[in-house]
Amino acid sequence: MSRLRFLFGRSRLLWGCALVAFLFSAPSAHASTYSFSFTTQDLLTSLSLSDTNYSEHGYFAIFLQPSTLTGYSFNGIETSPRPAPEGYADDWQSALGTETAFTGQVVEFTRDFNSSSASLVSGANGAPGGENIFLYGGPNTYAGSVPIPTGFGNAATITSIMPLDAVFSFELTTAATSLGPVTFTGEASAIFSGSDQSFDPLKTDRNIGFTLTLDADLVAPEPGTFVLFGAGAACVLAAGVRRKKRPAAGSRS
Repeated sequence: MSRLRFLFGRSRLLWGCALVAFLFSAPSAHASTYSFSFTTQDLLTSLSLSDTNYSEHGYFAIFLQPSTLTGYSFNGIETSPRPAPEGYADDWQSALGTETAFTGQVVEFTRDFNSSSASLVSGANGAPGGENIFLYGGPNTYAGSVPIPTGFGNAATITSIMPLDAVFSFELTTAATSLGPVTFTGEASAIFSGSDQSFDPLKTDRNIGFTLTLDADLVAPEPGTFVLFGAGAACVLAAGVRRKKRPAAGSRS
């Protein structure tokens, strides 16, 4: 009789575990967080393919929005590269915002508009000795009249060019359980020099289009994954406890 009660109890436990697993394996609306990153070199490679004035541009603002993804939201976690140690004037900054070339929110990476110095993203290296035209013959100063963040803003001295291995990154959340590469539509703003060999500024150029295709890295898996793992672990633990409490054969009456 004791053995029958034990088997019946264990059976109920196993059926309960199966029911829990079934309930949580049913499709449900979960959200997963993914991170995306790219280097200055990745950005310049994309810009060089679409910007006809690439050799005369010094970029100071970048805006991105997914073009092959729906049902997403930006997390408000963005990291912009800092070409100088924190606290220096030529750090870049990152934020979420809106831009007239897009519908909805964008992630933006821009120079620090409150700074009197500026670091540019640029592949305009046509000055003598392969030097970047915005550093050649410097220090060079520029001021833009177009309002920020698409315009350069108040006058600033160009002090550095962003390193090619500097990393930009951001996160977004989507209901998709897995993501392959995602394509982003990009817009850039830049100083436009009148020469591809020296600093001869003409104007601020805006709405410079490009695209970036980036790999999605999973940051946080779906909550359901943790629930299933927890339910399974609890069932195994409970079964082990019941087995441990079973009386030894020699002690049964």
